[in-house]
Amino acid sequence: MIVSIVRFEPEGVSPEEIKISFKSSAERFATMPGLIRKIGCYDAPQNSCTIIYLWESREAAERCFSESAGIEKFREHFRCLTEIDYHHVVTVVDGPAA
Repeated sequence: MIVSIVRFEPEGVSPEEIKISFKSSAERFATMPGLIRKIGCYDAPQNSCTIIYLWESREAAERCFSESAGIEKFREHFRCLTEIDYHHVVTVVDGPAA
């Protein structure tokens, strides 16, 4: 498994627009091949976002970010540069609330 962590600081986008954008993309990602889980986070005081994706493979992650609706469209929508890091997953633990 691979985790990809996407970080960005949106420009000229309100917190409400960010929430709407995150929620509206849920359906598309729910059927994305190779995606196990997606978590979207927003820090209003810092105006920063982090999206954490858990993938079956790095190939699946790279396929997502290289598609025409991928990272370039994402950058255009949020008007900012985007940083993507990839890490091999060593362990995943679900707590009792899961």
